[in-house]
Amino acid sequence: MRRFRRCLVPLTVTVVLVHLGGCGRVAAPTGPTSPVASLVTRVNQHRGSIGCPSLEWHERLAEVARSHSEDMATRSFFGHVNPDGESPFDRMRRSGIRWAGPAGENLAFAGSDAAEVLRLWLDSDGHRANLEDCRYGFHAVGLSDGYWTHLFLADPTN
Repeated sequence: MRRFRRCLVPLTVTVVLVHLGGCGRVAAPTGPTSPVASLVTRVNQHRGSIGCPSLEWHERLAEVARSHSEDMATRSFFGHVNPDGESPFDRMRRSGIRWAGPAGENLAFAGSDAAEVLRLWLDSDGHRANLEDCRYGFHAVGLSDGYWTHLFLADPTN
């Protein structure tokens, strides 16, 4: 399973408006020992340093991110498309999340050190593009056994 050590995979698409009700926006996870909270802070600090607004945490999106990280850990795969053929956008839609504009996903398999994960993503053109896309306004992060999933949305419509 450790053959995926420090693997990185970015994915970005632009979508058209799709709608379903509900909100699901809450504060980011907190706590001094939370690697996810640490990554959220670091990502928003980086975005601020390049003139992008901070990303707002989206709890329903976080459920999708956590679930994908857990699935990768449980089924020993690493990728945007799971063994059932579902893309991140399929998983978001299945969870009732709808959005307008671009959506993206960064993946990493790199332990639980948020600083290292951000460094790896910033060293990758595709990951950096997602992190620095000022059109994104919302995000969520999932982590399970070293599998990181970072989802981005421009404008959730629910």
